[in-house]
Amino acid sequence: MRHVPAIVIAALIAFGGAGAASAGQAAPPGPSGCDPPPTASNEAPRAQLPGRGTFRASSGRVGLVLRDVTQATRATITARLLDGRRVGGIDHGRYTCTRPARREYVAFGADRRLVARELGRDGGRVRLRVTLQMTNANGLPATVRRVVVVTRHP
Repeated sequence: MRHVPAIVIAALIAFGGAGAASAGQAAPPGPSGCDPPPTASNEAPRAQLPGRGTFRASSGRVGLVLRDVTQATRATITARLLDGRRVGGIDHGRYTCTRPARREYVAFGADRRLVARELGRDGGRVRLRVTLQMTNANGLPATVRRVVVVTRHP
């Protein structure tokens, strides 16, 4: 079967025409480096972003605890201030891995100067618009967005 965009496959699955499409999509899109490898599923992955996160100035990383992750996935994370300035993330050809779990810790690199300056302005808190994009082995994507309040790690 030739390459079929993920949206077409998802539509076929949703409307019952998945017989022909699902046979060609079972193989993962390539080695992921994730352990466990991404889940082969005809359902999109799900997870919840937390309302709070922590910033470690020593490493320049923001840590989040995802909740109710349903599948192992390759995931990218993008974080921006509410005014749109990019703070950091894991993207531009890189990704992190998620595992199915009630609580899954992920961290991403952030611009230390920008986050420290914003933490100083707002009483030790900064609000980030975080986007988590997950993809399972079948190529089904899921995007979760939330404003996360980040504080400095003690």
